Amino acid sequence: MGLKSEIKATIKAAGLTVEEFAVLCGVTRVTVYNWMKGAKIDPLRVPRIEKIIDSLESAVNAKDAPINRPHTRKVDKEAVLKIIKGVVIKHLKIITEAG
Repeated sequence: MGLKSEIKATIKAAGLTVEEFAVLCGVTRVTVYNWMKGAKIDPLRVPRIEKIIDSLESAVNAKDAPINRPHTRKVDKEAVLKIIKGVVIKHLKIITEAG
């Protein structure tokens, strides 16, 4: 599977929005949408994207994702992002130690 299709599959499996994935990658949501449509990914961003994908796949396998979201009309995006970043960091440590 190519990186572009991995991005789409990982976003879905981890229960993230494109915007949340974009924040993790340090880009805009439009950039992520463009990647998924076939736009070229800056080679300097590839290592970070691959680590994020590996971390999110580890989280899904460990049942730490998809992320539980509050069932309210007004979701605190910052609070959700904080949870997501915590999960990603936790699993980055796990895969780094295992590798």
